[in-house]
Amino acid sequence: AHTTPTQSPHAAQRPTQPLTMPTPTQVPTRPAASPTRPISGRLSAFSAPSVPGADPAAARPARSGVRGRLNAMLGLKLAPKTDSREMRLRAAQNTIAGPVPEDAVITFANVKGGVGKTPLAIALAETIAEYRGPATVACLDLGEIGGSFAERLAVPPTTGQDAASLLTDLAAAAPQVRPSTLTRYLTRQPNGSYVVAGPTGTVTPLSYDDTAMLAAILGRHYDLLLADTGNATHSGSWQWAIASAHAVIVPLPLRRDAAVAAQCTLATISAVHPTCSPAPSSSSPTDRGTRRWSKPTSSRHLRRSGCRSAGCRSSRCSPPVSASRSVTCGATPRTR
Repeated sequence: AHTTPTQSPHAAQRPTQPLTMPTPTQVPTRPAASPTRPISGRLSAFSAPSVPGADPAAARPARSGVRGRLNAMLGLKLAPKTDSREMRLRAAQNTIAGPVPEDAVITFANVKGGVGKTPLAIALAETIAEYRGPATVACLDLGEIGGSFAERLAVPPTTGQDAASLLTDLAAAAPQVRPSTLTRYLTRQPNGSYVVAGPTGTVTPLSYDDTAMLAAILGRHYDLLLADTGNATHSGSWQWAIASAHAVIVPLPLRRDAAVAAQCTLATISAVHPTCSPAPSSSSPTDRGTRRWSKPTSSRHLRRSGCRSAGCRSSRCSPPVSASRSVTCGATPRTR
């Protein structure tokens, strides 16, 4: 027979207790690392955003020198020394790829021909394009008609790829010029730089306003402009290249005639661009820095200071600057 279990009388009288949930234990949290604390560990263990103060070039293994050979033979990852040539090259590459001033212009000038202005301008444009990126720099031929700029290029320009054709077709619509339209008048070089050949044939040389318009069109599409000037300091293109330059490079071979021409060039530059001063020389610790000198008036002081514009015998040198103007000169002797 089926029997139904009966509940115990003591169980019926026992009061019901409410169920209590166990309280969770708090896990201690680690304090957030301060961003100013020094970072420990290998650089390869951190990503680039987590190490803002580290130089990424210093973390790459060496590729030249003794350490570079050991890395290649043994599969090591030795970093180059801090003062090594490879680190200086890497720092220069980072500088090239860094920010530049707005409408930046670098001018190569010397009143004497055959000192290396054109090869240096083309080589620097290709170097900048290699480490900064293609289509970031343009080299302008502002020399006289009939110069050797086009013959020095790895990819020579074709018919219609010159400054005169560019200004004739695009000057009226300068603000609306598209990059694809502009490249029809330029010549791309192997590393990605673009060059603008000067006028050819019987075309009138570029004036000051023409050069300014050409630079305004190119400046909207390129970070940096390099200007290769000619030997005539009275031309409008030469005057613009000096007046608009952020830096002026005066090539100087180890020849006496080139040194004399460089002195005339510096005197002419100071007349066109008074704020342009030579870079400080590191030959003497006491002469470092830029100093301002008053232009001497006597021929004795002219020979001592190196500014020969007042008595220069070269036909390429511009008229002398007035004696009252203060110019920047890198000569060592002081004017008494």
